Amino acid sequence: VATAPGRPGIFYAADDAGNVYRSSNVLDPSPSFTLVSNVSALTGGRLINNLAVSPGDPDRVYAAIYANGVPHALASFDGARTWSDIGSNLPDTPCGGGAQFVLVDPHHPEDIYIAMAYGVYVRRDGGCDTSDPSAWEVFGQGLPNAAITRLTMTPWAPYHIGVGTYGRSAWICPALYQPSQPSDGSYGENWDGYTGLPTLPNPSDWSFNATSGGQA
Repeated sequence: VATAPGRPGIFYAADDAGNVYRSSNVLDPSPSFTLVSNVSALTGGRLINNLAVSPGDPDRVYAAIYANGVPHALASFDGARTWSDIGSNLPDTPCGGGAQFVLVDPHHPEDIYIAMAYGVYVRRDGGCDTSDPSAWEVFGQGLPNAAITRLTMTPWAPYHIGVGTYGRSAWICPALYQPSQPSDGSYGENWDGYTGLPTLPNPSDWSFNATSGGQA
């Protein structure tokens, strides 16, 4: 699901069948939803893991697709009615996880970040050039080799991207857009881990016994 920034009445939702719905009155006592598209032909029936709406343009919507062998990122510029593949050079991952989250920088909406099962990528054209096979670049250096479970703009550190990982703590990196220091496009900033947060071995060495009716 995703709400249009600055337009809280506009709301998008997707289901497991690839259907995408749009509401223009989600805050009303009796909101209505319209089925606007189905992306199964593009995704092979795979799961839409996350939706994001561009600030300032409630008709520009992005989708992260959780699977290998299919487009990892889709974009719509007409309110989710039609979709284009904008993820042709995003890598498949060994675990088959595909894309986890997509994020639009609210301060610079042409910058789109996407968290794959491992690693974060960025493109700086708003996804408009769907013919560019090399638009996505690795963002930041130094993340652990662990699955990413969350991608967000950090409210406590303006103009920074935050990620949560599976058992390897949370990390933060300056976004490419910095009002006082325009980015040179080098994508070379480092991720910094939060201190004081517990981490788990990867792979984990935990074990447990499950019982049913007193029998192990």
